[in-house]
Amino acid sequence: MSYPSHSSTSSGIASGHSGRRIVQPQAIQSAISTYQHKSSQIGMVARGDEIYELDMQLEAAITAYSSREIGKAEFDAIVYHINDAIRDRERRYADYCVREQAGQTRPVDWYKEFYGYTEEQAEEHLREELRLRDIRNANQARGQSRMLQQSRHGRGH
Repeated sequence: MSYPSHSSTSSGIASGHSGRRIVQPQAIQSAISTYQHKSSQIGMVARGDEIYELDMQLEAAITAYSSREIGKAEFDAIVYHINDAIRDRERRYADYCVREQAGQTRPVDWYKEFYGYTEEQAEEHLREELRLRDIRNANQARGQSRMLQQSRHGRGH
């Protein structure tokens, strides 16, 4: 069976193709979300940090635009999407702060609201944070105890 041959130019792009690729904001978001979902399951790293995701989208858009993979209209659309998402997050943050000051939030609500966790995931994340804090405190106490012992021994006691 023979396949049609595609001639290539010196740039490695098949003739008749411009080499420009259109990167939709949804594709960028999807790739970032997939990566963060995978990384979130390793060591309970807080996933879904919107600011980080938006920063990654902007960096990807800048790179794609500067390398001419996307045009100005596409770049502007991505920036508009990012600005819209930032305004939405700021509104949700202000609403959350009002609810928190009124005593209408629980510790898990932060992770549910801003990281997209389920109730169970938020509770698990908080337990893990507490466990890690206890480990850090124990390590710090051991370090201080050692330093105190060394300073006592150093003075001839």
